[in-house]
Amino acid sequence: MAKSIEESEVTQDRRRRIVEVAAEFFAQSSISSTTVREIGEAVGILSGSLYHYFPSKDAIVDEIMASFLDDLTEKYAEVIEMKGNAVQQLRGLVHASLESTSTHGHAAEIYQNDINYIRNSPRFADIQDKVIEVRTAWITVLDGGVADGTFRSDVATWLVYHLLRDSIWLTVRWFKTSERYDYSALAEDCCRIFLRGFVAPGVDLDFLDQPREGSFA
Repeated sequence: MAKSIEESEVTQDRRRRIVEVAAEFFAQSSISSTTVREIGEAVGILSGSLYHYFPSKDAIVDEIMASFLDDLTEKYAEVIEMKGNAVQQLRGLVHASLESTSTHGHAAEIYQNDINYIRNSPRFADIQDKVIEVRTAWITVLDGGVADGTFRSDVATWLVYHLLRDSIWLTVRWFKTSERYDYSALAEDCCRIFLRGFVAPGVDLDFLDQPREGSFA
């Protein structure tokens, strides 16, 4: 029994190591350009032995993305359940996003870099469902804010969603936390910019209200 438990722990440790190494490779280059051999060599095992832990490269991708999106959607659900106003909920989504991406940074980059790879493969149907949950959480909060007059109605919520999500998720590429400025502080500054803008009070912005070509419908 003790030997069986020890072997199971070794297997789990090796799986975690494979996931960590693969996530870094996928984030730095891409899923398609990363080979099983490269992952195996970095972990210290033969590529053939890697299939003892994962049946395919896509299975590794699935585990990486599922861990990230499960964490993210759980945090989003908690924000929505708080039943706060639109501003409070949007602030909650920003904080939840940065908290999750700080833990799953490589996964966030993989999503941004390889969304078409993930979107076009039936293998990732569960991941695609989670992505829909992510989008639904943001759109629900944004649409609710527009409906009650909290948010402006002249900019499409799908556009706001993409701008907010991408700008937040991609902070993993450049942001480094410190004792003086952590992810919570970053989240608050993001909220200030998103909700108040970057222009000082009194600055003339009337030109932004001029009629524009095209439609955001």
